[in-house]
Amino acid sequence: MNNTSTPDKHLWDYHPDRRAVINEPHARPPQPVSPTDFIVHLGFTCIESDLIRLIEKLDHTVNYTAPNSFRRHYTRTFEKVRVKLERHTEFVTLTCRANDSNAHENIYTELKSLLRDLQVEMIVMTQIIMLDSDQHLQALMPINDIVYGGIMRGNMDVRSSLVPNDDGCLVYLVHSKTGTEEEIGRRIQRLLEMETYRTMCLLGLPAARRCDVELLDLETGVNQVIARMNADNTDNTDNTDNTDNTDNTERYQKLFNTLMQLSQRNNTLLADTRFRFSASRAYFALTQQRLDSLEEQKDNRLQTISGFVRSRLEPGMATIDSVAKRQATLAEDLSNALGLLRTRIDLGLNQDNQALLKSMNARHRQQVVIAQAVEGLSAVAITYYTIGLLSYAVKGVKSSLLVSQNIIIAISVPIVLAGVWSFLHYKRTKWEKEFH
Repeated sequence: MNNTSTPDKHLWDYHPDRRAVINEPHARPPQPVSPTDFIVHLGFTCIESDLIRLIEKLDHTVNYTAPNSFRRHYTRTFEKVRVKLERHTEFVTLTCRANDSNAHENIYTELKSLLRDLQVEMIVMTQIIMLDSDQHLQALMPINDIVYGGIMRGNMDVRSSLVPNDDGCLVYLVHSKTGTEEEIGRRIQRLLEMETYRTMCLLGLPAARRCDVELLDLETGVNQVIARMNADNTDNTDNTDNTDNTDNTERYQKLFNTLMQLSQRNNTLLADTRFRFSASRAYFALTQQRLDSLEEQKDNRLQTISGFVRSRLEPGMATIDSVAKRQATLAEDLSNALGLLRTRIDLGLNQDNQALLKSMNARHRQQVVIAQAVEGLSAVAITYYTIGLLSYAVKGVKSSLLVSQNIIIAISVPIVLAGVWSFLHYKRTKWEKEFH
């Protein structure tokens, strides 16, 4: 009895990325490889329009307007040449495989036809030559030459000089002593992936070396600014003069502008190298995984390919990491220096403001003293004129007065003066309260 049921696909809503996740393990299937195949593997970059033209040559059924129609790999057989195209994140690989006496000529003829009129930049160029005997392997690449190799997983004997030949390709000679074509195909694919990811990883090394020159200049500039800041701090520890403080603020502002220019240059450098360095780390991890999966056994007569690759790959990756760390350290130093300068500028401005407030207070006190003096003089002047008016009034009625005119005026002076001063003091106090 068959208990298997076919579910209705309309019962559930599927995650939009479910199909991509399910298909990912099958994104780059290996191709069978026979013990006498000849393989050329290319890795390159090109613009999207050229990639579409290339895919159209391999698959005329591709519909670019339909969702999810742009697959990750395409295969097609041209006469005796089997071609496989694979799309990666930042590059494309094209693998051609043939099995006849004219394989080399047939493959390169087909490659020229496929890549004609396309603007591509080659990065990876690898040849895999499958051999049917140890004698053939030893004849093509004797051990007494500069050769690397070992027995890899699946009893696969691999040799390579890891130096490009006249075609510009790195050549691997492979003799698989056992295994089916499918098993050999899986091992060859791992070998090609190792070579591809190794090359892509090391693309970050030239970028790191170019970046190192710019970093050295930036680090020197930052060190000079910090040294000047320290020297200014030592020279002006006890300096409280307002004019000198203003000069310090202007000098700090110039240093701040210099640091801002250095920070902008470093940010530009970070933006230019961030992707490349990050990609190199990812490719480095993939290369290590592929080397481990090859399970290469050491041949006492040769240095293993994996050992040589790691001996050059790991120092290169260390250089990339070192430059990336220097960039991060420089960014942190710039941030700290800018923060310190901002603090010093703010302190200088605060000191300037305090000095300004002190001068304003001093001027206010002077104005108060002047106002008080004016108030006293005003009281005297008003009293003088008031007594003058009073004297005229007294003269008009002196015949009816019991005391003399001079006595009345003399008595009136302090009384009028006290009244005038009290009135002026009251009004000034009232105005000050209103203004405050």
